Amino acid sequence: MMKEPSNASDLGQRTHRAELSRISNALNVSSTDITRRKVMSSGPGGASGGVSSSNNKPLVTGISPKEGFPGTKVTIRGERLGKSPNDFIGLQICGVDCHLTAEWFSPNKIVAKTLLCKGLGEIVVITTSGGVGTSTVQFKGMQEAAIPPHKESAVWVEEAVSVGPRPLSMAAYTQEDPLQLSSEGNENKFPLEELVELFPEGSGNLRAENFVPAWFLLENHHMTSFEDLKCGLKFLDRKVKSQTEGKLTFLKENVSSVMEQLDALLLVKEKFDRYVVEKRGSGYLIKIDESIGVCEKEAGKLFQEVLARKDRADVTRNALNGFHRFRFIFSLPGGMEKSIQRGEYDSAINDYIRAKSLFQTPEMDKPIFRKFRHEIEIRVQNLRDILQKKLVEKPPNSVEQRRYIGHLVILECGFDPAWACISCHYEFLCNSMRNCFAQFASVEKSKENILRTPSKIDAQASYPNQVQFIDALSDVFTTYLPDFWHLCLDYFNGKLPVKCEFGKQNEVKEMMTSIVQLFATLVSSCLFPNLNDGNIEYSWNDDKSDSIIEWLPQCLSYVRDVFTELLSLDPPIIMIDIIRDLLFSIRSYSLDVMLHQMSLEINELYKQETWASEPNGNYGFITQLVRTYTYLLQF
Repeated sequence: MMKEPSNASDLGQRTHRAELSRISNALNVSSTDITRRKVMSSGPGGASGGVSSSNNKPLVTGISPKEGFPGTKVTIRGERLGKSPNDFIGLQICGVDCHLTAEWFSPNKIVAKTLLCKGLGEIVVITTSGGVGTSTVQFKGMQEAAIPPHKESAVWVEEAVSVGPRPLSMAAYTQEDPLQLSSEGNENKFPLEELVELFPEGSGNLRAENFVPAWFLLENHHMTSFEDLKCGLKFLDRKVKSQTEGKLTFLKENVSSVMEQLDALLLVKEKFDRYVVEKRGSGYLIKIDESIGVCEKEAGKLFQEVLARKDRADVTRNALNGFHRFRFIFSLPGGMEKSIQRGEYDSAINDYIRAKSLFQTPEMDKPIFRKFRHEIEIRVQNLRDILQKKLVEKPPNSVEQRRYIGHLVILECGFDPAWACISCHYEFLCNSMRNCFAQFASVEKSKENILRTPSKIDAQASYPNQVQFIDALSDVFTTYLPDFWHLCLDYFNGKLPVKCEFGKQNEVKEMMTSIVQLFATLVSSCLFPNLNDGNIEYSWNDDKSDSIIEWLPQCLSYVRDVFTELLSLDPPIIMIDIIRDLLFSIRSYSLDVMLHQMSLEINELYKQETWASEPNGNYGFITQLVRTYTYLLQF
């Protein structure tokens, strides 16, 4: 009772297998054999056994492009390439059947995509009316070697050959014209505003749900003739019909694979039925599930190494892309260090400003970037310290100091660099004048550099010590006071890149007044040591110095030059009055000394009298005393 169903089942399976074998034998023929049978079976006039005329054979005269990778779209041109899509039954490129990817446009044009073509080969077109054609041109199939299996490919790639993706162009993202009409005469696009007004809820995108054909025609073919539009419609109709025929062609091309899959399914069904009969169906589903799980694990092992390599490659590629993208940030600490060492502060600050703007983006809020930002801030703080030291270097250079002030403001130094610069000028000018006084106040002159031009003193080495001091002090005053004064004016006039504090105007005025007063005090201590009024700090101790009575006019000219320079700066009147009073004191002292000296000489005239008389016209006789007295008054 149990064997009859089994025999019946075996008989049905054998019958079914025989039927499939018959179908396979009937379908397993190449497109070339089919073509040749059709050609041999249908001659001129429909007579069987005729041979097609050689004049009707397809002839390929051109192909564009002439080389390419698998998946390249080529345009084939020639003669007698088929009277219709049904007449066009085969296409071979480099010996590979590409009929499945081909589209017939006209008897002179066919468009197709190449498959796994290798090397240089001919293009053969096969038609029912003309048979197997010939070609006067060749196509070169190119391949890329060593492409991993996880990359994209335009065709199925054999295990021994790897074909990788080609770079995508913008043309790949543009929609193809389904009518395949020329765009000549349509360069001037139809106004988009009018299209939106005509079709407010429509679109000209072929893939959009609200696609409107009228929008598409107006946008792309508003200058195309009606006859050309009719030809395009016919082509679109042929293309739609050919898609249905393409499925059958695909089955014909892959009939072997389909039959192998059917045989495998039959074998599985056979074993399944046998297992059910023998094991009475107990637990077969569990074993099948276990077998599937084993297969899944084995399949995973096959690609585990490849996927691991892919992951490592992705990590490396992402790291390289990140380094290339943020290379400026990663190399900035070293670049700033080199720029600071070379003194190229402008370059270092410009790089810091650029990096500072980049750090404000959200994608920079990551540990690696925070680390580099900390390194950059260390270099910036080092640059602040260097600029601050250079700002107060002595002797001050006003041009360089203005540049340092701008740099420190950009670097957000945290203090007022302009006021620090003003204070530096004030301290330097006061200390220079005091050092100058200390150098000349004693007979033993120090060799300390008083920051003045020494050539002038060397040339006047024969001058008394007081005269040389007045000259040196005037040189220091006229050299550094103008820079200090102009720096203060620029600070309060807003010409420096800092926020001015107008409350410091009185303090600056006191600085200027104290500088001028110090100059007058030092000159007075030198020229009028007896009138020092007990000022021990500025006492002239050069007791062995020569008398400067005859050099007072020279000293007066030095102070007058200082007064002229001060007037050119247009300072407050109080500063002018100090120098004016000094000039008056020097003139008064000079006159007092001169009169005192003259009185002493006059008192000594009687000692020179010899009482020798000389005739003097109508007045009788006079002595030499009158002539000597007149001479003293003249000089």
